[in-house]
Amino acid sequence: MPTFRDDTHLYKVMDTFFGRIAADASLVEALTAGKFILRFRYSEPTAMATIDLREAPMTWQFGECDLKPDLEMMQSGDIAHRFWLGQLNIATALATRKVVSRGPVAKALKLLPAIKPTYSIYAQVLRDLGEPLGPVEKKRAAVSERLMSRMKALGRSLKLGRNGGEIDWAGLPSGALRDATGHRAHPSLPAALPAPQTADLDVLRVAMWERMVLIRHFEDRLSRGYAKGEIPTEAIHLSIGQEATAVGVCFALRHDDVIATTHRGHG
Repeated sequence: MPTFRDDTHLYKVMDTFFGRIAADASLVEALTAGKFILRFRYSEPTAMATIDLREAPMTWQFGECDLKPDLEMMQSGDIAHRFWLGQLNIATALATRKVVSRGPVAKALKLLPAIKPTYSIYAQVLRDLGEPLGPVEKKRAAVSERLMSRMKALGRSLKLGRNGGEIDWAGLPSGALRDATGHRAHPSLPAALPAPQTADLDVLRVAMWERMVLIRHFEDRLSRGYAKGEIPTEAIHLSIGQEATAVGVCFALRHDDVIATTHRGHG
């Protein structure tokens, strides 16, 4: 069932939300720093909100209006609801086209630090209006628990050293990245990680793990840069968590193998 029953329901929630933001002078000052007009186009339900962020006081209109937006953001009502609760990674949402932008999206991305304090305001508005927040915290906790279980299983599968399955960090190459399991990352990324020429399964597992973490570290850096507006959409490659598959395939290749694959572009 959609979060908002119809456009009237959405407008009631958003009008209350925008009103509380407008009452906070420090928030308005930060949000109007970009000096542009932002329009949200919603589906499910079909609705539209246009916010004038050129100067204080911040103003907004619902439905069709004469204001010409500098930037339009198109999303469903459910996606908007998740974003204002702080559940949505906007860079990922843009890459997967859950949010579609039209105009200089970098302007909006630069406002993300200023927008973050509004998440708690939106949640409080929902409480005050008697609206459900949704299974936010439980879902997030479940995801974190699954992630930790996978990481622990990976550590057990390495079976290194003689200390009950713990990784023998001293035996890893000096360029190994360690932050994926809570250890301090190496201060500099390795320039290259040549595949080890060995049949030793434990050595290969460590080498595969290093590459998986290196790929994830790189993608995290890209994500942070994109969120700050430092990297254009065209430079982003969407990761769908297939590091293990990619690394495993590469390690299994022989010099005369041929790979047939597909590439899906985004942005």
